[in-house]
Amino acid sequence: MPPPTAPRTVLAVLREIGYSIDSLEGGVTATHRLVTDPALDGVTGRYYDRTREARADHQAYDLRARAELWERSLKLVDHADI
Repeated sequence: MPPPTAPRTVLAVLREIGYSIDSLEGGVTATHRLVTDPALDGVTGRYYDRTREARADHQAYDLRARAELWERSLKLVDHADI
């Protein structure tokens, strides 16, 4: 069930493109598994879509896009000098 504050138009667009918004409980369950599952001990640098390992968006693997995001993020928090 989507959060009550999400506009209906946003939810319709997300459904149209194949995305959904999880419930709070679903998000907590997925996060809890990542933290407590012994099979994931020592696993780092992986991306998970809910409870399954997946590939992140292609931009996550683009070094230039990552550097640009980092620079913009620093500017947004007024720490461009880091």
